[in-house]
This record gives sequence, structure tokens and C-alpha cells, in this order.
Amino acid sequence: MRLAVRQDSAGLFYQVTADGEEAAPCHLGELLPQDAEAFRAPTLDAATFAAGADVLSAFRTFAARCATHSGPPAPEAAAVQELRFEDGVLTARLTRPAGAAHGMVIDPLYLDAVWRVLAFAEGGESGTGSGALPFPYAMESVTLEPAAQAGLPEALWLRLWRRADDSGWTLSLHDAGGQTLLTLDGVLTAPHDALAEIRFEEEPL
Repeated sequence: MRLAVRQDSAGLFYQVTADGEEAAPCHLGELLPQDAEAFRAPTLDAATFAAGADVLSAFRTFAARCATHSGPPAPEAAAVQELRFEDGVLTARLTRPAGAAHGMVIDPLYLDAVWRVLAFAEGGESGTGSGALPFPYAMESVTLEPAAQAGLPEALWLRLWRRADDSGWTLSLHDAGGQTLLTLDGVLTAPHDALAEIRFEEEPL
């Protein structure tokens, strides 16, 4: 994989590509200055995590359909230990297996559980979800707090809710005391077969 950063009059842009696939990046985006006006989820009172109806059983039923349709999570991936719903907000406690390697900020083994909870929010709770994991294909901003610079802890809390203007989801990760570590805002998802490849076509001379 290669990371390329470019700058023009509009700012800094980056793209991630696989070797030999420079014209079809896996991911691209804009680097924002530290003082940019991106949404940051607030620090929460730890008591907030215990509020709401327990929907863990419904999630586990949905997660079993996910495992059948989209494959089970890796053994070292984070597991959902608690899940509650209140006023349109899902709150989940995520833990990694004891001894599992950790320390990454954008940790795919945490994100696996995050995307499954998001899939549940998009239809699993009502029983309408097919078990096909939606792919997050775009987001408005990713904000990393200083407390997360060293990586995510072995256990954390996830909160997610749909934005008021229905333009995607906001997801935030918090430590056990409620301190915000990471905010993903304006997350948009789609099924795999609805996603188009990103491709840069060279203009003929």
C-alpha cells in the first residue's frame, strides 16, 4: 500500500493505493488543519453509558445473520459486551480479547465491531436487516483527540446516532471515564454492489 499527499490552492489531499493500482485508489480525502471546524463529540458522564433499553439480545441475533451472510469477525476482533438504545442513540461497550495486540488509533479490529453495530442501527433492530454489512464509503470528518494519540485502549464505549438532517451517522469512541477519543461524523454507507470503483482516468494528450 502507498500513501500519497498532494497540495494545491484548495489545501492538502491524500490517497491510499495498492501497488500497481495508482489510478484506482482504495481511499482518498482531505487533510484539515488542527483548528478546522469539524464536529467533536463531547466528553460524557460515565453514568450515560448505563441509560436506555438493553438491546444486546436483538443485536446478537442480528450478528449471527451477519456471520452467515458476510462472514464472522476475526477471533482477535473486538466484541460487543453491552448495547443500549435511548432516544435514537445506541451505546455499546466494546472489548478486545485479553492479550490481543492493540495500540492503533484507526484499528480495523475495533472497526469491525463498530460497522456491525452500525448495520444493526440501519435495520437490524427492527428485524429488517438482511445481515449484509453496509460499507462505509464516505464521511465528512474524522477527529482524533490528543488522548488517543497512543492508540485505543482494550475496552471502550461506542455511541452512534443519525444526524438531525438525516445526512449520515455520527459515531464516537470514548474511554471508560467518558473521555472522547475519536469522532467519525457524516458517515454514509451502501451495500457492496452499489459502490462504484474510484478511478482516475488519464486525459489523452
